[in-house]
Amino acid sequence: MFLLTAATELERRPLADLLGKRKDVSYLLSGVGLVETALSLARFLGSSRGNNISGVINFGVAGAFADSGAKLLDICIAQRDCLADLGICYGNRIEQFDSLAVPTCFNADPQMFSIAADRLSTFDASCHQGLFITVNAVSATDERAGFFWQRYQPLCESMEGAAVMRVCQDFKLPCLEIRAVSNFVEKRNPALWKLEDAARHCAGAVAHILPYLQ
Repeated sequence: MFLLTAATELERRPLADLLGKRKDVSYLLSGVGLVETALSLARFLGSSRGNNISGVINFGVAGAFADSGAKLLDICIAQRDCLADLGICYGNRIEQFDSLAVPTCFNADPQMFSIAADRLSTFDASCHQGLFITVNAVSATDERAGFFWQRYQPLCESMEGAAVMRVCQDFKLPCLEIRAVSNFVEKRNPALWKLEDAARHCAGAVAHILPYLQ
């Protein structure tokens, strides 16, 4: 059984509606951000409900970096996800700790990633793969976006992905992260966002690949 986890009901509902009542999946509404996601996922997997889980798919919406090539409503899958703002903050610049061995990057399961990448090549939307970053605070300036781009060249920014991968690593469960682009990482302008459309696109992508992951 796969656990399908999303941060918000806006992201979860389109997939639940699309899949209908199925006994081979379970859902977790993790909450927004690293702390709530890590707590809720670890609590679920550590309970009796987690005994039947064979893999985890984290899905939803994300902000894309303008130079990544991803466009609004495109589908993106993470090969790796990094905690981008964990460290020492110098204004718009964030440096990693120089004397603490803190893990900051986590990999998707290679087999799940390979299957998803292959199957999404036949999906009715442009698809991208690469590095994601996870942040505690959504980037809302061009300067912060520019810093993260120079440092990581990421596809997307979210607030939960790396937390899911870290917990799955600890529970020794394969994990995949898939998101649809709802906005660009730039000066904040919610009027340009397409949250609901992106959530529906992501739901379609997850439904498209799920039969091949079983």
